[in-house]
Amino acid sequence: MGKNRVEIRRRDSEGKRVVDRLSSRPYFFVEEGSPTPFYADVEEGYTGLYGEPLVKITVKNPQSVTTYKKEYPHVKTWEANITFTNRVMVDNDYLPDNFQHRIWFVDCEWMVDSGKLTIIVVRDSFTDNTYVFFTHPDVPAGKYSSYPCKAHPDGKKNVTFDENIPAIAFENEREMLKAFATHMKKHDPDIITGWNVINADCQQIIKRMQACNLDPRMLSPIKRIRYEFGDWGQPIGGITTIDLMIAFTKLWTLRNGQLPDKSLKTVSTECLGETKVELPDGHDTYFTDIGTYLDYAVQDVVLLPKLNSLNNAIEHYLAVQHIVGCDIRSAPFVTKLFTIMALRDKDFNLRIPSKPQYEHEAYQGADIQEPEAGVYTEIGIFDVKAMYHANVDLHNICWTTLDDEGTDCGNGIHFRQGKQGLLGRQMTRMTELRNEYKALKAEAKTEEEVDMYESLQYATKSLVASMYGVAGDSKCGFYHPSVAASITFTARRTLGKLREECEKEGFEVIYGHTDSIFVDVTRPHLGENLNEMLNRRMAPIEVEFEKFCDRMLISAKNRYAGLVSWTDGEHHEPKMFVKGIELKQSRLPDLLKTTMKTVLLSILKGENGEETTDWLEDTVDSIITQKVPPEQICIRGKLEKDLSKYRVLGEARAAANWANETLGKGYRAGSYFNVTLDSDGKYIAFDDPSEIEGFAEIGYHHIARRFIVEKVRNYYSIAGWDFTRVENALEGKRNVEWF
Repeated sequence: MGKNRVEIRRRDSEGKRVVDRLSSRPYFFVEEGSPTPFYADVEEGYTGLYGEPLVKITVKNPQSVTTYKKEYPHVKTWEANITFTNRVMVDNDYLPDNFQHRIWFVDCEWMVDSGKLTIIVVRDSFTDNTYVFFTHPDVPAGKYSSYPCKAHPDGKKNVTFDENIPAIAFENEREMLKAFATHMKKHDPDIITGWNVINADCQQIIKRMQACNLDPRMLSPIKRIRYEFGDWGQPIGGITTIDLMIAFTKLWTLRNGQLPDKSLKTVSTECLGETKVELPDGHDTYFTDIGTYLDYAVQDVVLLPKLNSLNNAIEHYLAVQHIVGCDIRSAPFVTKLFTIMALRDKDFNLRIPSKPQYEHEAYQGADIQEPEAGVYTEIGIFDVKAMYHANVDLHNICWTTLDDEGTDCGNGIHFRQGKQGLLGRQMTRMTELRNEYKALKAEAKTEEEVDMYESLQYATKSLVASMYGVAGDSKCGFYHPSVAASITFTARRTLGKLREECEKEGFEVIYGHTDSIFVDVTRPHLGENLNEMLNRRMAPIEVEFEKFCDRMLISAKNRYAGLVSWTDGEHHEPKMFVKGIELKQSRLPDLLKTTMKTVLLSILKGENGEETTDWLEDTVDSIITQKVPPEQICIRGKLEKDLSKYRVLGEARAAANWANETLGKGYRAGSYFNVTLDSDGKYIAFDDPSEIEGFAEIGYHHIARRFIVEKVRNYYSIAGWDFTRVENALEGKRNVEWF
């Protein structure tokens, strides 16, 4: 807010608006003997993370920190990269409680050629009301409780609105934007969200307000607009903006696998089983059928809160923000989060380097046993509980405990014992906090409380799981190859000891990776007995008997599937779980995923493969005889960057390059498209199959071979099934019998 002040806008326990005001002078640290500017106050007696003698430089305003770095680019600094708002909250020991945020789900429509806004739709989380603002040359200004549809794809005759909250038509764009800004000021949302809301909707609203001679600062409760339109930019001062596309897809991918693309249509179809309204004339429907177009716009904001409720994406990042006590820009980045957590640690009095102090060094990662491919029966899966946290605590691994006179953790690196180090303290603090949130969730009386505590407990779990990674991030001031190597070394040794203890008791370990081992235990109760023995011998390391599989197929490292009939002490109907096998990735053709699931499930059930082979013959035959629609045999491709920036053009990139050169598609960074094979077996791309007519033919035989037959061949081999009939089907010899 200027003058080294920060304002935090929040709500109290009754939902009323509260503004807290804090201030602090900006500062950073440099080594003793470094140049000090005339405009700064200097204080000696500070120590860097690795024992460097430092002086504190306090300057007049945050801009002076940047000025110093420009004036003395070769001088090493400590804590000169910390966001001023975060610094002020830390210095004031300010950590606000989480609260129920008022969330506005926003979607806008505009004309592609002029950028003129035509519709703004808002859904308010506090009231569940939907507000529709629009302008159209053929619709008189006024309020509408419904509007006729001419050719709605679902047969609707009218799009209807809440009779108490009608859609409002305006004479022009300027009046619509003015009304929207006034409405926003009145309702004072905490969060604005939407699909690509920062780069698209917010940016367009601000641009069009300027074009209409309206001050976009009207949108901001603190009268400030920042022209930041990146993933986590905050363009409207005083209101947190979260792009639901970024937040939702990141969490969904972590838990459920890759999505085909990030478009709202695709994601809502994949995750909700619902989709957007199809526009008969594309976006020209605005002119030809405004009723249907309004329904299309409203449906988008109906989908947004439904998607968010699937994984509490917005609540997750808000939970992280409140647990750590930081601005929302820092919430997605664990290195920034851990820096703030360290500064808040009362027992940590060292200063953090602005940049890494060590050159990048390769170190060995997790232990992954080389498995013998096969189908196994009666397998128990045992996990080391909180593997990295357990070893950090056991050996007191931390930057703050590195000591040549300390205890060797086993790889020649020594750590001082006794007082717990910073890393262990923060891991323990988050674990304890998670347990508190889980208990509060169990006691929660409303759905809102349940969701809040679920988000908080998951946020703490995520923080613990990612904390150790800051030691291995070579772009972070906490980077230290010895600390990172010690964490992974002790984890490998723990897993090795776990294998040895099982084998001492006569239990064969058929596979192990990272923090888990797969053991031949015959029955669940034997696994429970083994688990008790392991915990006695491995203490203080804790082992958990997680799953029992009736049958398990292991193909290679990190590629396996199991039929689980017992989980965490409970028997249940057998369920298949899969790791590393192409089954979950949404970008893959549905037919491939169905094929893989059918084959795997048949093997895990102990079938002889006859029925599966019959089905697979039909599938292959339907592809090579072109009975399958092209859309069902396409991979969903995406370009992360422009083609010119790739060194190698493989698969989707090669397909996009072909489409650009042959069809003139113009695919570039961020583009999505369908990918398949042509009659020569080369990758091609398009949006609609009709686009390649006269340029290429879909290679159905190549698709059947590469995407179906070759994908399941190895699993047939592992199961010991005869693959001849499948190969014959591929060659068109399905109905040939040999005498």
